[in-house]
Amino acid sequence: MPKTWLNGRSANTGNLPYSSLNEEISLARYSGMDCVINSLSSITFVQYNEKSYTLIVRSFDKKSMIKSINKRVKTAVHAAHAAGVTVAICTGRMQVAMLKVANELELDGIPLIAFGGAQIWMERRLAYKRYLPSDITKQILDYTLGNGLHCHAFLWDDFIVERENKYSEMYGGKHNIHAIAIPKLRSFTRIDTPKLLMMDEPEVLEEWQGRLQKRFG
Repeated sequence: MPKTWLNGRSANTGNLPYSSLNEEISLARYSGMDCVINSLSSITFVQYNEKSYTLIVRSFDKKSMIKSINKRVKTAVHAAHAAGVTVAICTGRMQVAMLKVANELELDGIPLIAFGGAQIWMERRLAYKRYLPSDITKQILDYTLGNGLHCHAFLWDDFIVERENKYSEMYGGKHNIHAIAIPKLRSFTRIDTPKLLMMDEPEVLEEWQGRLQKRFG
């Protein structure tokens, strides 16, 4: 029976493709089912405590979005899917940022988990959402933008700024998307966003981290 390595120990993997891990596998829980989370550079199927996994969630970073998925990973994903395992991909970024990865996998209907779980897309439709409290979002935007720190929100599958600057251009260039500038963003009655992102020089952000923690906890 094929085997893979789980923290240096061999574990049964059934008849699915397998790979050797160069990093520790993290075990997590999602919707009451066991899942394996690891980088997209490899894929692993394991039995843990005699329990077969029914959901595999694949995380990816900026390198995974730039590079093409290698054939070995794609073959393993398709084999898992054919064996009845639900395969999902996840990111802390916005949904459109993972579409390149999803399209390369060539699997219709796989769950896309965006913003670290704040949005779950099924069949390219939003099936679950969890937004920041609107009143807190408005307070943070008032505090950061009012004091000269770049901060943008995510609305309507776009990232929204009050005015474009080098940081919005940097973020948009990295993800091949363009910012939408809304000068009166803070005047909105409600701002439903799963995430706020501040950008500046490292030493500036380090100072702001303390200020935000003190003010908002």
